[in-house]
Amino acid sequence: VAWSPDGAYLVSGDKKGEIRVWDGMTGAATGKPLRGHKDYVSSLAWEPYHNTKACRRVCSGSKDGLVRVWDIVTKKCVLSMSGHTKGVTTVKWGCEGLIYS
Repeated sequence: VAWSPDGAYLVSGDKKGEIRVWDGMTGAATGKPLRGHKDYVSSLAWEPYHNTKACRRVCSGSKDGLVRVWDIVTKKCVLSMSGHTKGVTTVKWGCEGLIYS
């Protein structure tokens, strides 16, 4: 679970590998879940506020070994990073725009 830097959204990941985006004010889901992971989502991190004030990109790590970057407005994966030999347990979006996993 991770709150967007502006507090407008909350994202949550589940055991099916889906990510849900929730409206931070109403608590309602903002549409269909984001799908792409093949195993459960273990970590979520938003792009830092100082990099972009739009607060629309979030990265996810999964036990499937992938890190994905999602655009919550278009509901699409904009980047998928592979190469991990095991599941990804933590993701962190750094100040310089780097994603650590």
